[in-house]
Parts: sequence; structure tokens; C-alpha cells
Amino acid sequence: MTPINYKLYHPAWKEIRSRILERAGNRCEQCGVPNYFVGKKGSNGKWYTEDEVHSMNSTDGDHLFGHYDNPFKMVRIVLTIAHLNHDISDNRDENLKALCQADHLALDRDLHTANAKKTREKKMGTINMFS
Repeated sequence: MTPINYKLYHPAWKEIRSRILERAGNRCEQCGVPNYFVGKKGSNGKWYTEDEVHSMNSTDGDHLFGHYDNPFKMVRIVLTIAHLNHDISDNRDENLKALCQADHLALDRDLHTANAKKTREKKMGTINMFS
């Protein structure tokens, strides 16, 4: 994940971020994972602490994390603040949501896909006549 370019955001962005995190109880407003949590998300959508993952038998781990996934690779959650309408100048509380990286990426998936397509077309020197 690339670091935030604060020059693109409201001058009081850090205060806005703090306010939204406080409103969310310092948890992802989608899945509920706490900010700075270290662990692994299972296929069931539940987050597991490192101790819980290490105490699982291989059958449980394979079921939750996939046979080829490394169940011992933990992630640190750092909550981000998502603009629901993708307009970073719209800082109304109802347009902002505290999300974990996975949920923020899911929210922005279509936008990222469209941007990647435009970038590929630009590099190839092609244009889309149907958009």
C-alpha cells in the first residue's frame, strides 16, 4: 500500500481521520477488526490472533487459510479512512468510513480496475472508442 500524499487532502485531514476513528471505536466499520491488530483473516471472515493461529491443527488451518497459504504469515491492520463516493474533497462524516486495508480495497476495486485499464491503454497507445 502506498503512503498517503497529504498534499491531496484537506489540511485538517489528520484531525478528520482521528474523529472518524473515534466514531468507529477504532475498529473497521465493515468487519470490526481493531486498529493495529496483528493476526490473520480466515476464509470465514473472522480474524485470528497469532496465538490462535499457532494453536490450530493443520486441518483447521488448511480449512481457514487455504492449503497453500502460509498460516503463520501475520498482517498488521492499520485502519484507513475511505471516501465512500471516491471524492477526497468531500469530508462529510456520512461520506467517510474507517476501514481495514482489505475492506477499503474491496470498496475501491472497480475504481482501481478502471484506472489500471486506462494506464495499460495509455502505455499501449490505444484508446477505447466505446467508453
